[in-house]
Amino acid sequence: MDFEAPADAWYVYVAVVIISVSFAGIVVGISSMPPPDAQQAANAIETATGSEYASSASYEHDADVVTIDRQTITMKNEYGTAHASFSYGTVVPVNGHDRLENVTGGQSFGAAYDDELDDPHTDGTATFFEEIAEADEANSGDKLHADGEIVVRTVAIRDDSAVGLDARTSNSEALEQDLADADDGLDAEDFQIPGEVELRMTGTAASETTVHVSGETLTDAIDVDGSDGWLRDTITGYTCQYGGFWCDDEPDIEPIEYVLESVSTLEGTETVTLVEGDLDEVTDSEADTVELWTGTYELEIEADGDDFDGCHDTIDEAKDWTEICGPDLTLESFDDPHWHETRGDVHYVTLVTV
Repeated sequence: MDFEAPADAWYVYVAVVIISVSFAGIVVGISSMPPPDAQQAANAIETATGSEYASSASYEHDADVVTIDRQTITMKNEYGTAHASFSYGTVVPVNGHDRLENVTGGQSFGAAYDDELDDPHTDGTATFFEEIAEADEANSGDKLHADGEIVVRTVAIRDDSAVGLDARTSNSEALEQDLADADDGLDAEDFQIPGEVELRMTGTAASETTVHVSGETLTDAIDVDGSDGWLRDTITGYTCQYGGFWCDDEPDIEPIEYVLESVSTLEGTETVTLVEGDLDEVTDSEADTVELWTGTYELEIEADGDDFDGCHDTIDEAKDWTEICGPDLTLESFDDPHWHETRGDVHYVTLVTV
């Protein structure tokens, strides 16, 4: 048997070797392609987070998926995965949050949140923070599909000057008891008479503000203007019998139905006194007309002014502070989030899209 190869077999051998090497080169070429450059992306992000001022940066990349978790970035494509970290500051990925994406892309904070900033009772800065917190919760640490460019921007903003008004009341227990003692039809446990209303303002009003206080008038059921009116008889009868005055010339008794308190800039708290002391103290006057607050709850508080359009609410009883109007959300709602830094009176946050 002839085991020798044909003379031209070496051509076949060489061809097989060339093909094998070619395939090997293709395999080697595929496996040697680098994964995304996460370190360059981290450096671009640090350009913004490390700045002392508002700044922005961008970085084009070939990652399909990007994960950002505060101070780390992971980038992945078909050739592999790369990780990097940035040592200064933290960022919030805001993909999927339109207004935050617009701000990251260069729109001003004022333009993006103009509705909130124009509303005197809405804190635009707090609204911005709330949306950042939502984006942080939704995106940080999660895989985000990338579009080929990382855009990062550090935004510098100041507090919004939102204005609000709070009120709380205390009752005139002395007057309540006096009225109950003077009339068999009244029981002190069945009604409450607000004696004082405390007002406090959050923020600063830009113009003069008028606060109206009005209540359900207790004397609606009592004829205080007639000669035989209950309130008139109670006061004049008592003073004439025991004090010896107002016997011939009975005074006019007018229940106060509202109180106006004007404030231009209310700092701290201010008190509107509706009634103080007992019935004797209130009516111990030589005036021809005696005014007496006998309004009860519901107590309506209303503020008028350029910063308080439509600002009103009702208080049902003496209790803690009641918000009459004001921002539903303030910066106090955010307990030092990781993405927030305050220097002086400026807040800095860094946002990123991938």
